Amino acid sequence: MGEAAIEAQLRQQLDGEDIDEFIASAEKAAAKKPDIRRQYIFDLYRFFHSYPYKQQFTNPFALLKEHPITPYSNEWLTMLLGAETDEMAHYADFLMRKEFYATALQLLEHLDKNEFEEKYASIWQKMGFCHQKLSHTADAIKAYDIANTLKPDSKWTLSHLVSLHFAEGAKPSTASSSHMEEATRLYQELLQIEPENQRYLLHLSQALMHGERYEEALQSLYKALYLDETSMPLKLLLGWCLLLCGQKEKAAKYVLEVQAEDALNEEAQMLFALILLMDGKVREAYHQLTPLLSTTENQQKIADKLMTLAHLNLLDSTSEILFSDALTLNID
Repeated sequence: MGEAAIEAQLRQQLDGEDIDEFIASAEKAAAKKPDIRRQYIFDLYRFFHSYPYKQQFTNPFALLKEHPITPYSNEWLTMLLGAETDEMAHYADFLMRKEFYATALQLLEHLDKNEFEEKYASIWQKMGFCHQKLSHTADAIKAYDIANTLKPDSKWTLSHLVSLHFAEGAKPSTASSSHMEEATRLYQELLQIEPENQRYLLHLSQALMHGERYEEALQSLYKALYLDETSMPLKLLLGWCLLLCGQKEKAAKYVLEVQAEDALNEEAQMLFALILLMDGKVREAYHQLTPLLSTTENQQKIADKLMTLAHLNLLDSTSEILFSDALTLNID
C-alpha cells in the first residue's frame, strides 16, 4: 500500500479531523517512548531496592550486574541488534562506564574494526582499555599500537600505551629492556605534545636511568626540577642520577637540601651514606645506614644501590661485598 493510499485511509477513519494534527500527535507520542521506558526501569529499580519486602523477590538488577545482557546473550537479541553497529557500540560504551570490561570487550570484538582505516581508531582504543583493565597486557599493547598507527599523536592512546610498557619494563624479565626502550621512545613522543609535563619528564628520566643512559636522564631531571623547585622526590632522584654519573659534590648538594627540610628522610640518609662510602669514609657510612636496616625493603634498596655503584665501577667490587656483608651481619 502506497503512502497516498495510507493517508487517504487515515483521512477516512478520522472523519474530517486534521490529518496533520494526528500525525504530529503520533510523532510526539513516539518521542516520549524512550522516556517512558527509562521511567519504568527507574520504578523497577526503586521497587527492588526500596520495597520493605524486597528480599522475597529475585532482584534482576543484581543478576544483570553479575551477567550483563549483550546482543549475544540469546538468538533473538543477536538478530535484533546484530546488524546495528552503532547501537552495539553505544551499549559497549555503557558497559565500559559500568566497569563490565569483559562484556564490553565481547561486543567490541564483533564490531567492524579495519586495521587500516582511521575511523576505527576509537574502537581499538576501547578494546585496549578493556584488555588493560582485565590485565591482558599483551593484547592491550597490540590494540593500542593499532590505534596509534591509525591515529598518531593521540595523547590518550600514547599515555595508556606507555604506562603498560613502563610497568612491564620495570619487571625483572628478559623482555623488560625492550619494553623500557619503547617506554623511553613513547615518553619522548608525549613530551613533543606536552613539553612541560612533569610526570612525563620524571618517567622519561626513570626509563633512561633503567637503560643506564644517565647523562640523558640528567637533562630531563633538571628540566623537571626547574618546573618544580620544591619537589623533594625530584631532588633525591637527581642526586642519585648525579651520583651514578660520578658527580658526588653535586649529588651531595641536593641530598643535603632534602635533609635540611626533612632530617628523617630515609632515602636522603641512604644517598648521603653512599656519598660517604665513595669518599672512603666507611665507618661513617656504616653508622649512617645501620638504623635503616630494620625493614626488608630498606635492606633491598641499599643492596641494589651498592650493586649498581659497583657495576659502574664507582665502588670497588670487593669493598661493596665486604661492606654489604658487614651490614648484613651487623659487624662494626
